[in-house]
Amino acid sequence: MYMSRFDCSITITIIIIITAVSLSDGTVSEAPRRVAIEGGPGSGRTTLCLRLLYQWAIQAEGPALAFIVPLRELRGSPLLNYLARELLPRTAALGDAVAQVWRTLHLMEDRVLFVLDGYDECIGGRASLGDAADLLEGRLFPEARILVTCSPINTATLSPLVQRRIHLAGLEWPHVERLCVAYFIHNNMAGRACEFLEALNVQPQPVKQLGQHPLGWIMLCCLYQDSGSLPTETSALMHAAVKCIVKRSLEPAIPYEEEIPGHCRKRLEEFGKVSLAALREGRCCYTEAELRARGGGIEVTRLGFLTRGLTFGQRRKPDLFTPIHVAVAEFLAAYYLTSVAQYANILRRELEGLPSGIIGHLAGLLGPKTHLILNQLCPLEVPPRSVFSLLKAAGASDGNVSAVCRLVGAGSGFGPAPNEKPPAPLVHTSPLELEGWSKILQSSACTLEALELVFQLERGFDTRYLDEFFDALATNESVKLVRITSLLGQEFPADEALRLAGHLKSVLGKKKLNDFELVITCLEESAHDKLECVVNALCRGLSHASNSLARLVLDMNLSGEQVSRICEALRGCVQVQALHLPHLGCGSEGLASVAELLKERPLLALNLAGSWGSKNEDPSSSGISMAIDGSNGGDGDDAGASVDGGSGGRTICFYLRSKF
Repeated sequence: MYMSRFDCSITITIIIIITAVSLSDGTVSEAPRRVAIEGGPGSGRTTLCLRLLYQWAIQAEGPALAFIVPLRELRGSPLLNYLARELLPRTAALGDAVAQVWRTLHLMEDRVLFVLDGYDECIGGRASLGDAADLLEGRLFPEARILVTCSPINTATLSPLVQRRIHLAGLEWPHVERLCVAYFIHNNMAGRACEFLEALNVQPQPVKQLGQHPLGWIMLCCLYQDSGSLPTETSALMHAAVKCIVKRSLEPAIPYEEEIPGHCRKRLEEFGKVSLAALREGRCCYTEAELRARGGGIEVTRLGFLTRGLTFGQRRKPDLFTPIHVAVAEFLAAYYLTSVAQYANILRRELEGLPSGIIGHLAGLLGPKTHLILNQLCPLEVPPRSVFSLLKAAGASDGNVSAVCRLVGAGSGFGPAPNEKPPAPLVHTSPLELEGWSKILQSSACTLEALELVFQLERGFDTRYLDEFFDALATNESVKLVRITSLLGQEFPADEALRLAGHLKSVLGKKKLNDFELVITCLEESAHDKLECVVNALCRGLSHASNSLARLVLDMNLSGEQVSRICEALRGCVQVQALHLPHLGCGSEGLASVAELLKERPLLALNLAGSWGSKNEDPSSSGISMAIDGSNGGDGDDAGASVDGGSGGRTICFYLRSKF
């Protein structure tokens, strides 16, 4: 299946859509029989189909016969019934003529085009398609050409049935800029056009995509005209935009600074409930009957955020309404949920299977009260990054942070059995995660005991987030084990080593720190110089280490001289009783320093598992097996090491392998 993208300078015709195309890899995509045109509400997919049909009607090429069929009008009835009802007069004697028309269509099916509009607008699902489902699946008129319009959420269902997909991505950015400039010139505000475009360019990608929507750009222009700014948070921007449109649509219009009247807020809540139900069904359209019965009444259609759908045929059809953008529907669904946030039972029921786009708007609307939503979620329902997105949108109130602590396993409420240690959560050095974990570590609700930081900085990374994270970690008193690792299988760059070195002293001096692990992958044999700044920081940090620090793990490619300096620093750090130096390749110099350390001060555990001798040394100098046993003996708790800390005795076993 081929997904088409057309140059905006090309006039798209039916012939272009249904002919073979050459792909960039040199292959040819065959002429498709069935094509899906994907676009959200208000994207112009029906308008595109009408334009294609108009171009077909005034040109001599293309199919001999074309039909446009709004799928929502079938309501389970056969396609023939719809065509007869809409195209032929009401005459009882036409039964034979209708049958003849049907037979003729079968005879010329390879020259017939069916445009099936609104696959996502069928309220009854597949059952409401009637035999149009057979048409899509190739059982009815298998040689006919089919264009079906749908929402992107229908991709999984329709992909096996179509040979080509056309995605309506919106307006080209230069076109958006021209339209926005024209808007402000028309409103005698030409000087603000550049200011608006500058504000729009720094917005996140979802807002830019809204600006490329056929009606989204004008909504943003209206907001900027009335308020003079664009909020930086997506949920706040959508809130402001909807309020702006509603206030402009009231009769008389009310100023931007005033609040929406209470009766309008009630209608918006009622419509939000209908919108939520429709989104659960995968649709973003509403019948007139729905709105009259439980969607705020027909008056809600005059509030500016709904568009009336096109109708076809001889007879009057019930009106169908769609929002100007799917984000508007999601926002108003969230607006409804805020009205029931105080009712735990209703809220829990509404949150089950909640579409993903709604919860961000919900957090932005509830603000400090977002914990009412977060407390209804289970840890496995929402990934940590999504939780931190909600926290950022809602704000770091005490209740919100406490609820987030529970969801990420850093607070009470969920977790393993009391006698089991919870796994250390992974913290990645993305700005969103670092900011969220900083709030958690600063919270009194944090009961986290272990934490692992995967240290990998992107190009252009804002170090402010890293500084805030380590400051919060240094003042936190619940975390007793800190593990810092590089990304497995990737070289640790020198600039990252320098950045890490700047924070090691604060980590080692952290209150109640019991275990510290530093694991840095070194793919190069000679990476010692790169880690020199890290070793210097370790030595300085050990001289001011926490009195609780009892276990130190350094899994790095250290040189003999670097091992000697670390051992020298450990002579004064008597609280460290367990030392793990796996995967050493430093040779006899480093091992001699370890031996000297053992002579001068006792250790309850020493682990040198996986170590090897230096390449340029005689194997006999490092290829040894050695054991030092205290009076008590003990059982091994690590590869290459066995430990017993009782009665002052100790057992230290390590095995070194020569590397040739």
